[in-house]
Amino acid sequence: MTVSYNRIFCNLMSTEDVSYGRGIGCGGREGGCQYNRFYKNIIRNTRAPNQIGGDHNYFYYNIIDTVENTEVEERRYGNGQGIVLTPGRSGYPEYISCYNKIYNNVIYNCDEAGIEVEDWHDGYSVKYNEIKNNIILNCGKNSVKDLDHVGIVIGDYSDPEVPMTCRSNIFQNNLVYSESSTNVVFYRGEIISVERLNTMNGNYGDVITENIQSDPMFVDALNSDFHLLYLSPAIDAGINVGSCMDFEGTPVPCGRKVDIGVYEYH
Repeated sequence: MTVSYNRIFCNLMSTEDVSYGRGIGCGGREGGCQYNRFYKNIIRNTRAPNQIGGDHNYFYYNIIDTVENTEVEERRYGNGQGIVLTPGRSGYPEYISCYNKIYNNVIYNCDEAGIEVEDWHDGYSVKYNEIKNNIILNCGKNSVKDLDHVGIVIGDYSDPEVPMTCRSNIFQNNLVYSESSTNVVFYRGEIISVERLNTMNGNYGDVITENIQSDPMFVDALNSDFHLLYLSPAIDAGINVGSCMDFEGTPVPCGRKVDIGVYEYH
């Protein structure tokens, strides 16, 4: 079975009245789930993470607004992430999460991390994924994993003795910020600042450059307006990923360089 070359776009997804429900999930063995595109979706008030597995899938210019940990007893291990790059299914060692592209998303108000790159099923392959130009604001707000205020998780947080099966991933030009902490990244056993994260470039084959830690200065995040204000540090702070239009159809770039997040400032 293959589930490839699909486009899922311009949807409003919510599971507000569902005890365990996610917005988007894809996964499979190499070649079995690939070249799917998820873009310009609003995913709001869910109780499970968006899981991206398979290979060469694209998740870009989406808004993820509020993901809570579920109260379903057998799943109360902390699954309130915005996006998790994971093979996503135990008992299938051939499943992977490789060469996926996570670009220009806004991830806001998650109980756990905004983005987690983690092999939940030890020994599977989570490699060569690209995480670029994303804004992660006020995540880790109600963590059950002792990852308070952490916006990005890279590597195994539960058992440092587990082999590092997620490696050689790319983290560039992301903005990560919490109003409550300066240490907003979990990197392979340690909770650190974004500035410190950038010094980890080259570890385990990871490419880590030009990530920033600053208030993105949204127009009104509390009311889900994620446009950038004039002095936002996200303006012209992104990296070219080949996009030609933002969430609203504004040309990219609109200024000197690509903006971080879903909206080009204009």
